[in-house]
Amino acid sequence: MVESAGARAAPIFVDRTPEEIEKMFHSVSGVVFPGGHIKLNASRYAAVGKQILELAIKENLKGEVFPVWAECLGLELISMIISGVSLNHGQYKNNLLHYTDARNLLLPLKLTPDFRQSKLFGTASQQLIDHIQSHPIAYNNHIKGISPKKFHRYKRLSNMFRIVSTNVDRQGSEFIATLEGREMPLFLFHWHPSKPMFEWSTEKVFSHSQEAIWLGQHVADVFINQARQSGHRFPTRREEARALIYNYPVTYTGVETTFMQAYFFQMTNRNASALP
Repeated sequence: MVESAGARAAPIFVDRTPEEIEKMFHSVSGVVFPGGHIKLNASRYAAVGKQILELAIKENLKGEVFPVWAECLGLELISMIISGVSLNHGQYKNNLLHYTDARNLLLPLKLTPDFRQSKLFGTASQQLIDHIQSHPIAYNNHIKGISPKKFHRYKRLSNMFRIVSTNVDRQGSEFIATLEGREMPLFLFHWHPSKPMFEWSTEKVFSHSQEAIWLGQHVADVFINQARQSGHRFPTRREEARALIYNYPVTYTGVETTFMQAYFFQMTNRNASALP
């Protein structure tokens, strides 16, 4: 996804030490929190994610542009951290997130009246805006969600983020689809912008329409344009070259899984703590 917008990817390994994570943070121009089905209280994803989020907020407060893209599980993690909800029981047992019937579901995006003030959709063409609000092209695949009412009860969360779009699940329950930082380039999606461009499983209801691709490309361009403003750099060209994703083989997994491709990394520190 980042490559489609003109950037290069470098993996941040969750089994690294906090010092190694921080060094990597200061070497990259932005961070993507991918989605997934892990429990936040039983994975290094939460601990490393919390460290990176705190570093990103600190950096932006200093005036340095550092964007964060958080998709699905990433939205749940960041929302919990900012709202102050404990991660001890993961995303399944807390007062912020409620059950949402939105697995394998295509929905239109219901944009808020002030969406033009957002970075994500402020420059989008009216043609794209009209289409995404009237056609189900945003792919959802989650069972937890945040209602707008609950969002506004958590003042730390609502003070930092604004709602850009919402959706309604199969049971008629409203949930937040997109959040954006009010003062910082923090972009949170409970839908999956990149799926239409890269995934082809017939078990999933991905839309591969021109508009679905256009939507994913648009938000990716917005994110990478923010990353271009970052002053972060690797200490040397050699370190940069060694960190890039090109150093790792990609495996075709489309026959046995719903993902077309996957990377498999060997963990080097299996004793790292799961919780931050």
